[in-house]
Amino acid sequence: MTGHMPWMKFYPQDWLGEASLRLCHAAARGAWIDLCALMWQQGSADVDMTWTAAARFLGFDSAEEAQARIRELARVADLEETPVGFRVRCRRIARELAVRESDRARKASERETSAECPESVQQSSGRNPALRARATRSQKPDTRYQKPKDQIPDEPPGSPNGDPSDRGAIREAIEAVVAAYRAAKGGAVVTTAARTKVAARLREGWSAEQLGQAIRGCLADPWCQEKGFSALAWICASGERVEMLKARRGVSAADRLTPANRKGFDATRTWLERKGGGNGQP
Repeated sequence: MTGHMPWMKFYPQDWLGEASLRLCHAAARGAWIDLCALMWQQGSADVDMTWTAAARFLGFDSAEEAQARIRELARVADLEETPVGFRVRCRRIARELAVRESDRARKASERETSAECPESVQQSSGRNPALRARATRSQKPDTRYQKPKDQIPDEPPGSPNGDPSDRGAIREAIEAVVAAYRAAKGGAVVTTAARTKVAARLREGWSAEQLGQAIRGCLADPWCQEKGFSALAWICASGERVEMLKARRGVSAADRLTPANRKGFDATRTWLERKGGGNGQP
């Protein structure tokens, strides 16, 4: 302990402000600080002595005086009397030694982690152990399950669509819808999420031809093209959207007006025609 930690933290405010310690005799307080220094030097939180040895070490005139003063330390320490002496333990030193031991074990673990890191990782992360651990994890291969591309989710057990022949027919229908979409979009990329949406609509009862009609309706609709809504996953997001896009093939903006807005649109168009500043299109 002397070679590693020849000093200890001492807080005068804690020493002077401890009410239980202030109740002890001055000789008892002097004996307590000497005992704490001995514990720290030995690297332990307790010390075991006979009354005669305590009298010589602490400077008391007799073993009886040492016994009387040390018994006062029961207010501030864990004191246990033995047949020929005593054993006293400092709770604060015990806590500090536990913290030091925990720090020593953590640093040893960090050194082992640093030794296992490649040289490139150590150079990039410096001496920060958290960065070294993160870099080490990034060097390890990703063993998580990778979902294959174009995979169709399997049906749950007991599902009416769980028959392998049904899954084969759905897979063929998916490829037909994807081919129709790519032909209309000029070889656009189709994601796995889009295939999953198409499979869901097929299982709901929509046919590949009906989904193709929804695709053509979306690509021919001015509003969808203006807003940029042309992804296959968006087209097949729900059955309601498929039904809507099937009926919107080349429909003008005026034809999409609701009855509530038709009156205002007609009035605006009439005003523009009178002013000669419009062509009657919204």
